[in-house]
Amino acid sequence: MTICGLTTENHMDVGSGYCLGVVGRSGADIDCMGFMFLNAVQSAVLTNVNYPTINQLIPKIADVTGGYQVEVGVESTYSQEQTDERTETLSTDVDVPPGKKVDVNVTIGRATFDMPYTGTVQITCKNGSVLQYETKGTYKGVTYTDIKVDTKESPL
Repeated sequence: MTICGLTTENHMDVGSGYCLGVVGRSGADIDCMGFMFLNAVQSAVLTNVNYPTINQLIPKIADVTGGYQVEVGVESTYSQEQTDERTETLSTDVDVPPGKKVDVNVTIGRATFDMPYTGTVQITCKNGSVLQYETKGTYKGVTYTDIKVDTKESPL
């Protein structure tokens, strides 16, 4: 550190606000240091999505595979959660003739699932530069079947 007074403040464009790393140079002391930010983001898209376990949902007579794979490299993880909530109203009309009663049975199915995925995140910045990286995670979903209505008419 030197005895010099502090210089005036320099404003810097932090682009998207995502810090990618620290840059600088040094000799005997740290001569300069700064942060490198991702430029302002125009779009982020998940491409080349693969669901490696989706074949488990399809019945097969026989499936025999084998193999061996070794990978050396650097891996980083990033987590993001997005929730999409929707309200759907299902309705049906039931006619009740005079002097009769109608028993109504309504059925709807609900299934939840966790499905692992892999893919490539492609970030396009407003200045035209593109950043890509591999990602993986688990898609957590829920789905519903169509409504099924059974009616049984009988005398009062």
